[in-house]
Amino acid sequence: RFGYIVSSTWLREWRSFVGVGRPSSFTRDRPPSPINNMDLFDLDGSVRSGLQEGVQHDFHKLEQPMWDFFQQVYGGGPALLRYNASGAFPSLADEPATFEGDWRDFRPYSGTGRVFDANSGCGFDGEIRGGFLWTCTGKGLLRSGSHFEGRVSKGLPDGEGREVRPDGTRLEGNFREGKLHGIGQITDAHGVVEDGEWDNGVLSGI
Repeated sequence: RFGYIVSSTWLREWRSFVGVGRPSSFTRDRPPSPINNMDLFDLDGSVRSGLQEGVQHDFHKLEQPMWDFFQQVYGGGPALLRYNASGAFPSLADEPATFEGDWRDFRPYSGTGRVFDANSGCGFDGEIRGGFLWTCTGKGLLRSGSHFEGRVSKGLPDGEGREVRPDGTRLEGNFREGKLHGIGQITDAHGVVEDGEWDNGVLSGI
């Protein structure tokens, strides 16, 4: 599950402007400034330690649609995106992530960024399209239905990697444009192994 972190200082300004929470003469009659999360960082650019969650404290957690609304209306940042693999709403201490693009069902769908599950290793660093690995390094699904770990170019395995097809066939080695090319191995669903050197998906030497 994904969530964004926003400075409570900024959020209090917005709440005052829309008439929620404690009114302020400074923000009551004019919109807040662009989002400013800089008070959550130390001078070296790292997130400050000891920050407390809550509107009256340091930071507040937002679902992606609310963060997008604030971004579209007010701008600012920087974005602080977090990911929690257990399905719980993430907090500041959870896995950092970055993503710019389209979301679907509260998950990255098409765009660029870096998201990894520290437990399973699934995720991507680069571009995804339609929820599938596109041009990136990562571990996840291809549009073909295969599960792949390695480098992907335009939706196809490209470079060292490991592919598991929907029928259970495993391909490991060097890929080019989605086919084994160079040293590699195919193990079919029955355990039969073909191992050697491949030329555009054809075994050419053992």
